[in-house]
Amino acid sequence: MCRERYFAQRGFSLISAIFIVLILAALAGYAASVAINQSHASALDALGARALAAARSGAEWGAYQSLRLNSCAASTTLSFTGTPLDPISVAVSCIRTTSNEAGATLTFDSITALACNQAPCPNAGAGANYVERQITMVVAH
Repeated sequence: MCRERYFAQRGFSLISAIFIVLILAALAGYAASVAINQSHASALDALGARALAAARSGAEWGAYQSLRLNSCAASTTLSFTGTPLDPISVAVSCIRTTSNEAGATLTFDSITALACNQAPCPNAGAGANYVERQITMVVAH
């Protein structure tokens, strides 16, 4: 009888050990999954910040063209090859309107800069890593 109790307790210990190992493996898998998702989200956040910087650059370029060169190009694409903004391109568009204000003619240029990491911008068929940022400004002169 003593022998039967020994084998019964030994079998219970084996089952408990396997159960604990499975629980720990599941927790490790969950932790790895969370870490991977967090890393991916962080990379997309950094890419979004770079796209915003590129959109700002495109809007400033359009404002320079408007104010200094009196130019309002309907559509221009800017690329940043060889810079930290390299995978991002910016589509800059400008619409010019004029208005008569108390006898003075004012010119308004509406500049839109759309930056994305997968050309063409906007890219409706882009995948999960697609990032897009847009800035619009109005310049009067």
